Amino acid sequence: MRNLKGKTILITGASSGIGRQLAVSCAKLKPDSLIIAARRLEKLKEIESLFTDLQIISIKCDLSNTEGINDFLKQIEPYKRKITHVFNNAGFGWYGYFNQMTDEKIVEMINLNILSLTKITKFFLDDKLLQERDNMIHIFNIGSIAGFFPVQGIVMYSSTKSFVDSFTRSLHSEYAKNKNIFFTLVLPGAIKTDFFNVAQNSKGAQKIRLNLFEYPVEKAVAYLIKGIFKKKKVIYIPPLMKITNFIGFVFGRFIRSLGPIL
Repeated sequence: MRNLKGKTILITGASSGIGRQLAVSCAKLKPDSLIIAARRLEKLKEIESLFTDLQIISIKCDLSNTEGINDFLKQIEPYKRKITHVFNNAGFGWYGYFNQMTDEKIVEMINLNILSLTKITKFFLDDKLLQERDNMIHIFNIGSIAGFFPVQGIVMYSSTKSFVDSFTRSLHSEYAKNKNIFFTLVLPGAIKTDFFNVAQNSKGAQKIRLNLFEYPVEKAVAYLIKGIFKKKKVIYIPPLMKITNFIGFVFGRFIRSLGPIL
């Protein structure tokens, strides 16, 4: 595996799950600097302590509200020209019937899964800045297979990830001729992290059983790391998940009818 010399990596939602593993894996490849962000600063400091010879900038932020998003953008302003890779990873899920979801949780999910990703992406799309960049900036937006494969119990989550899917694919077209920026849509399946514990243990949520289908987070992040060196518009994790497009198109109605059983 090549190293990340000359690169500055920004990762949101870096305190746990895919974000934490991604931060650790990137740190091992020795980038010039690593910027990691999350609500739990102590978790970010734990990552710092593992790599004392590396410049790691930990940013405490809450991207689930507009004030927190704006504050985060101010904090990364000094590094705007230096950042070469952005992983819009922050997000959360919730399982249960939509009418049981609180208004506060709905707003929180929209802000974190959609608004923060959108505003962070736009932050780097300044025309003058793009023209003056010495290095290309590569933005990875973490979506989900659930974005185009919706079933009951994940109404808001699948809807927010559907936005990420359409948003990133549209940006592919808008910036197709711009050589200074590249977008990658990441579509994971069920990854073995704390994500599912949070999704089913939140207020009003229901229990689910996905442990049989979970993919190791280390392997998932390995595909993301490869994406830094080999640009792809879409990364499926695991790669086999690309067949879900076909399955959803051909068998979508049947699978939706199994919703109560699943």
